[in-house]
Amino acid sequence: MKTTTAVLLALIIIIVLLALNLTVFWPDERQAAAPDEAIQAGLAPPDVRGPETLNPIMKYGYPGTAMIRYRDGYVLSYDARNRVPFWVCELLDADLLKGSASRVKSSFRVDTSIPVEFRSSNDDYERSGFDRGHMAPAGDHKKSRDEMDETFFLSNMAPQAGAGFNRGYWADVEGRIRDWAGERRLYVYTGPLYLPEEAIDGGRYVRYRVIGDGRVAVPTHFFKVILAESGSGVEVLALVLPNENIRKNTPLSRFMVSVDDLERMSGLDFMDVLDDGTEAMLEREVLPDYWLTTPLKQN
Repeated sequence: MKTTTAVLLALIIIIVLLALNLTVFWPDERQAAAPDEAIQAGLAPPDVRGPETLNPIMKYGYPGTAMIRYRDGYVLSYDARNRVPFWVCELLDADLLKGSASRVKSSFRVDTSIPVEFRSSNDDYERSGFDRGHMAPAGDHKKSRDEMDETFFLSNMAPQAGAGFNRGYWADVEGRIRDWAGERRLYVYTGPLYLPEEAIDGGRYVRYRVIGDGRVAVPTHFFKVILAESGSGVEVLALVLPNENIRKNTPLSRFMVSVDDLERMSGLDFMDVLDDGTEAMLEREVLPDYWLTTPLKQN
């Protein structure tokens, strides 16, 4: 009897040990998928070199990986210090731009996925003299009500000069990009810049205003990087525009820069998934003829 009991006990111990080993080497599928799910939910930063296949918007890479948030129509990296995005990326083409959702039914709202201490609020913008400027424009995301509403998260906003910029030249540039997207697939990166200016003493200083109790930074400039896919490869345009009133008849070419120069201004790394030779060639270009063929709309 004692022998039988001892054998049974030994068998139980062996079975338990085998079960533990199987758990270690073959974890539950839900546990294995957790990191990807966290990335998709915006709760964990992706590996710059690996996650592009997780989201088609990010085909050409992540310029930076701070506080990533994934939406239906765009991906965002959030600057907790300045309470605005580092960058926002969109994928646009003729099909993706279709839809009838109206911004009239949408409202600016706090992004509760951002920790409380790093959020901006509507109160920060109240009576500041600056618009809540979309980085991923509402006009790009009419496909559904949810997609439109997600562009109104304050994490997608940065303070912009109003009538002569956000509701003027900048809006016209956004419209022109939608026209381009009607012809070919585009990947569009947008974000703020804080650039130095020369002072009376001859020194160069980075100075910018902050608004509200949240101390939301007011960028001195904004950028766009637009990648257009074509049969022959990829064409790139980089723009840097001052956050101020811009005359309607100002040529867009005045704001074109190389991606190399923009990377130095922003500290971001664009198109890092391309091979080094292709990336270097594209980043040196400043005035591809294609981008000058569509006139800027005049409202």
